[in-house]
Amino acid sequence: MRNFAEEMAYWYFRLNGFFLLDNFVLHNDGLDSTHSADIDILAIRQKYTFEIVGGREVDKHELLFRNFDDKKNIGIICEVKAGRTTPSDIRLTRRDRLRYGLERIGFFSHSKVNKLVVKLSSDPIVSGEYHQVGKVLITDDGRDIPSFICISLDEIHKFLKKHLRKYIDPKSRSKHFFPSPVIQQIIWEIEQDAKNKRTIRAEQRVYQNE
Repeated sequence: MRNFAEEMAYWYFRLNGFFLLDNFVLHNDGLDSTHSADIDILAIRQKYTFEIVGGREVDKHELLFRNFDDKKNIGIICEVKAGRTTPSDIRLTRRDRLRYGLERIGFFSHSKVNKLVVKLSSDPIVSGEYHQVGKVLITDDGRDIPSFICISLDEIHKFLKKHLRKYIDPKSRSKHFFPSPVIQQIIWEIEQDAKNKRTIRAEQRVYQNE
């Protein structure tokens, strides 16, 4: 089950055109550990991804996509941290977990993954001829960790609200099809904001006509 921060992160990637696996289980057979673990989000976005409502080039979040080549398919390995976070809390610095994630995304051969995982452990992105994989860290404060693409929950909330407000008519008509109380609530908040503005304008017109 996703917590609140993971839910926001999930819909951030989904509304940016990604297919996702969340809470992806890492069996300890493939880890340097006696315990199993998980990766919060694995995501893939094909370079020709398009959707008439909210899936156009101008709808992509620049804060994320400025890190990538738009002519390549994109993979994401993401860790989400709510509350206070220290560097020791971050798990995607471990090569065994990155290897597991890279192999599940499936952009690169097994032999190439073994080389790329070394680079991805210290860099936020690894690239091939047709693909890129980025390592994203989402935190309350957008904590700057050099080996990650870092995004704050506040930036994600701003993106979700801006995106949904831009397409409020179709999104509002379809809000109960979104299997997420978080998204339904943001749509409801936008609807209430619009109603309040209409009420204020109506009251102002009445006042002006008195």
